[in-house]
Amino acid sequence: MFTLYVCRYVPALRQLRQSALIVTFPQTDPTKLASRLYEVARLERLKSDMNALLALCEKTDNDIRSCLNTLQVRLTTTSGHVSTRYR
Repeated sequence: MFTLYVCRYVPALRQLRQSALIVTFPQTDPTKLASRLYEVARLERLKSDMNALLALCEKTDNDIRSCLNTLQVRLTTTSGHVSTRYR
C-alpha cells in the first residue's frame, strides 16, 4: 500500500521526504496554462478572456490546482463569467 501526496514543499513534511519518492515538475508556462484554462472554461460554458486568465495564472503563481479551483468556484457562484478583477 502507498500514499500519494501532491503538494509544494512544506517544512513540516521534511521527515516524510526521507522515505518518499520525490518527483519535481518544471514551472508551468503561463501562456500555455491560460490557453488550457480557456479551453476548460469554453467546455464548461464559462465566459472568459485571455487577459483575465493570464492574470489568474499570475496571481496563483501558475498553480494549476488553484486556477482550476478558482474557475470552479466562479462557475458555481456567479453567472458564469471570469472577470478581470484578478489583475
